Amino acid sequence: MKQDFNLLASFPPPRELHIEDQQLDHAAKEYIRDLNLNKAELKKAVLSNHARAIEIADPTTNTIGCCLVASILTDALRSKDSTAIEPAAVHQVLFNLLSRFDVLQVRYVGSLFRSILEEVCTGKFFSPLLTAELASAAISRLDPSGSVYTSAYLPVAKLALAEDCVEAVLPIIDRDLTFFPGAPTMRHGRLLCDAALPSPYYITKSTGLTDDVEPAHVLEYYYVSGLLYTTRRNWTKARKSFERAVTYPGKDHGVSRISLAAYKRWLLVGLLADGVAPTLPNYTLTWTKHSFPRLCTAYINLTESFLAGTSEPLTSTVSTNAATWEEDGTQSLVAEVVDAYQRWLIVKLRHVYSRLPISQIQQEITSALMSLNAGDVIALLESMIASGSLKAELRRGTGGEEDYLIFQEDRALLSEADFAREIAQSHHTITALTEEYKLVNERLSTNREYVSHMAREKKRAEKEKENPMGDFEENLEDDEDLMTGDMQIDNTD
Repeated sequence: MKQDFNLLASFPPPRELHIEDQQLDHAAKEYIRDLNLNKAELKKAVLSNHARAIEIADPTTNTIGCCLVASILTDALRSKDSTAIEPAAVHQVLFNLLSRFDVLQVRYVGSLFRSILEEVCTGKFFSPLLTAELASAAISRLDPSGSVYTSAYLPVAKLALAEDCVEAVLPIIDRDLTFFPGAPTMRHGRLLCDAALPSPYYITKSTGLTDDVEPAHVLEYYYVSGLLYTTRRNWTKARKSFERAVTYPGKDHGVSRISLAAYKRWLLVGLLADGVAPTLPNYTLTWTKHSFPRLCTAYINLTESFLAGTSEPLTSTVSTNAATWEEDGTQSLVAEVVDAYQRWLIVKLRHVYSRLPISQIQQEITSALMSLNAGDVIALLESMIASGSLKAELRRGTGGEEDYLIFQEDRALLSEADFAREIAQSHHTITALTEEYKLVNERLSTNREYVSHMAREKKRAEKEKENPMGDFEENLEDDEDLMTGDMQIDNTD
């Protein structure tokens, strides 16, 4: 046993040696080879004295060894050997590994680390909140750039949605993803332990840090992200996430159920975010632009009623289509839209007036769903100002003058220091985008499938100019082609 623990403790090389990356790369590979050759003996040693094994395999210095110990203990916990293992010890080693792993060493044991992360995401070891926090922190630690989508994203997002622990996963769902598994691995000739190696080079299927993901996997992730933002009432980010699901490439002239569900919610949160109907970006497929409105007439009518300027069309549309909202699971979002109607009427007054007495505001919105007295109007204005949805100042009248509202500029004047910080942040963002552009361009320029895809898209665009609707068939794709797991789209707001 002593010999086995000596082997476990034989990595990494002492820091005082100041070894080069090439030597560290060689040492890591040799260490993994030795562990594999002696895996049976190591397993016996770890199970016999797991406290000593955990002490030796500190993830901050020996992530490779810690992954092996964690794997042995989790396997034992769910097998016949579980009576000899203390669950608390397993929980501790998993917590330490996911929160303190070495970001360079973990690249050499990607498959093992990913399997451990996936096991934790099942919720067997920790509370839902702690599970989501650990998984989110591990993903962020693995990829500080936040540019690479991995197979771990969707399970973590679905866990957060099911268990209502959205805040825990915001660090990862807030990311702007530009790289996805499945594309040919980029050849770079650099060592995995190179600290300057961009994340798309080491978070690949070949390293094991991610598995392949189906297109439906990514589509569902964007949809779930939209639902997560919706629960936080972050309408702007919800709109962006749903928009990504709506515009996600699909089969020619096919309509996915997830994309359609996302489109309905995209219309609703668009009204909540901006007070106007959202517009699909130019890169949206022509087929999507034409077919989705025809499949969502109730939502299109609701959007038009919201913008009509009077409340009667809105209340009529809401009541007439009550069964549709219930069937689609969008009742609460529709209720939010109705509640926001008066608020957006007030916000839009700033485009016409710079100052308004309370009585005139009351008159402007008096027909909007329900009548309000002066006190109700003041309370509504105060709540809007406090929430930040209305940039204005409420002033009390003096000398018999009526209370009034003064609208403010959307953007306050910046101090010199704040302006300098914004310039520095913009420069940093541009630099980061430039590097990502180079990586994306490198990957696409050597990808034959992408070149063929662009040629097909060009031909299709030319054909759609002649007949944009093609042979319209309101055909929903099968659920199993679109969704993973047990995601439901018809009962979640």
